[in-house]
Amino acid sequence: MTEMSSQPATDSWLIGGAKRQEDGLAIRSLRDIDRHEYERLQEAIRLLRSSVASDTFDILCRDMEAVDRLHTILARALVRAPGQTDPHLSQEHFMRRLLSTLANYLSSGRMYSDATLDVLATNHGKDSKTFAAFKLDLATVFDSNSGYRFTYHLRNALQHMGTLPLSLRSTTSDDLDERVQLLANRDALLRGYRWHRKVRADLASGPPQVQLLPLMRQGYQGYVWLERERVRRDLGAAQQQARMLCEAVAACSTAPDEALILAGFERTKGSSDGGMRMPHTSFPSRLFLQTVSAACESGDYDLVLPKGYQRDEGATRGNGTGGILIEPALDLLDIQYALGPDAGGRAIQKTVQSGPRACARTITSLVNLNMVSLAELSLAIGLSSESLLSSWREGPEEVPNLEEK
Repeated sequence: MTEMSSQPATDSWLIGGAKRQEDGLAIRSLRDIDRHEYERLQEAIRLLRSSVASDTFDILCRDMEAVDRLHTILARALVRAPGQTDPHLSQEHFMRRLLSTLANYLSSGRMYSDATLDVLATNHGKDSKTFAAFKLDLATVFDSNSGYRFTYHLRNALQHMGTLPLSLRSTTSDDLDERVQLLANRDALLRGYRWHRKVRADLASGPPQVQLLPLMRQGYQGYVWLERERVRRDLGAAQQQARMLCEAVAACSTAPDEALILAGFERTKGSSDGGMRMPHTSFPSRLFLQTVSAACESGDYDLVLPKGYQRDEGATRGNGTGGILIEPALDLLDIQYALGPDAGGRAIQKTVQSGPRACARTITSLVNLNMVSLAELSLAIGLSSESLLSSWREGPEEVPNLEEK
């Protein structure tokens, strides 16, 4: 149910404050506008939304993080038991999970570049400078970044071959990255797929066993560069729209529990009972609009450019955080993440069989891990720019779709 102070008798458009109630959504009109201003603001919101970091880029970042995490799980297992085989991390099971995780990342990289081209073509046209600039960036990163061009074509090789010639190599290095190396057999790759000439030359001049992680991380940085350049250009082109939205939002005062929305009340065509429909959208947050407007004025877009997933270089895990025992709980989470709940259950069973002391240690670490997580959550009041970028599109409160079907 949607309530207003007075139901419009004819088509009307407004900027309003919306809040949830038990019987639906209450909308308070803050400023009436005409259809022309409604359409201008609606197009400005659409354009600004398409300018910020895309969902396909976020998927790409999460998939790269999953690759790094899976590698770290195995490396930490070997740190705990050097030279021994962990029964919960059998190489056969781990390799299947590794191939699946690699496939997700390789596919999301291709999806990002293809989707970005499609969105730019739809929003600006294939003849636009924006579309041409992104295509030029794709060519630039392909020519300059050997990791990018390798992983881009590794996805094609996987599709063509149906698998990848993967193996693991362990060392006694103190560096977790070097302790476990994810390898691909170069000659098998060259035989199994007709590579782009530059990638074939890269492979032919390299070692017989290709270390995947350094190349994938290098390629990932290429994707981050692509997205940052795209967002920088798109926000620069949307300066006028950002300024217009910032002024519109600044002129309206909402209550803490209200979301600022742009709404239109339009009579349903062909309706015999005089029904109305209400197309609507949420405004971006005030802080985001202020930040974008300031960036447009100064030309410094760093605060609003996506950073993506950033690996903690050289991170190792000790027995606790500030003296708090969490290691056994993290071990269980690692096993369940890598091999699933059945392996996690076997690890718990092994702990129970080890006796009361091992059980108490594990239970204590699980409780501590929960408390550490809550403590860290309380520190999130100081939102980062990346947090703002991931939440601004939904506005301060989610508003349900009230359009009549």
